[in-house]
Amino acid sequence: MPCYDPANLGPRASPDISSSRDRGERIDIHEWCGQFGRYRGCASADSRAPVVGQGVGTFLYGPWTLIAYGCFRTGTRLFCDFDTSNQNNTAANSNIWQPVTLVDDGGKITTRHNAFFVGDDGSQFSTAYLTAQKPARFIVEYDNIDQRYTSISLVLGKEQIQAVPITQIDPNQPARAIPKRAARTNGVSN
Repeated sequence: MPCYDPANLGPRASPDISSSRDRGERIDIHEWCGQFGRYRGCASADSRAPVVGQGVGTFLYGPWTLIAYGCFRTGTRLFCDFDTSNQNNTAANSNIWQPVTLVDDGGKITTRHNAFFVGDDGSQFSTAYLTAQKPARFIVEYDNIDQRYTSISLVLGKEQIQAVPITQIDPNQPARAIPKRAARTNGVSN
């Protein structure tokens, strides 16, 4: 079963898919994620129930939680908006959750281009201290997503969050600023 450890997944642990992506080839997500299964524990072993009523879907792995809220679009670039937390209170780099891929309605699989944390004041940073009490806002950037799609799916191994909505970024918004969420859905700053 394809599995991984989101905290210890960095560039060296990731399979080399850059050459296929650069050639515009589609990547088989099960083959790609399956490479992690040889080295990491299994995500399906998590006995916690997903948080209900928050976001559009949740990925769980051991002490880790990733809650998806939606994506913002500017041209063909998407910024998918998450909260992430850890039950054990730990520092994390922005390379966590690297295997979360985007799948459009045409079946094209896109790996992330970049990721970063967003502070309550809108600042962006590459490391954060994660706790169960106060999740950190986490943005994952995906490039070259066809503009005709209004929703996408997010995939982690065999887990999938479907119908993740895409909202157009206001063109009057300052460059590099990430929009606030439409509503406070879990008591966390937007």
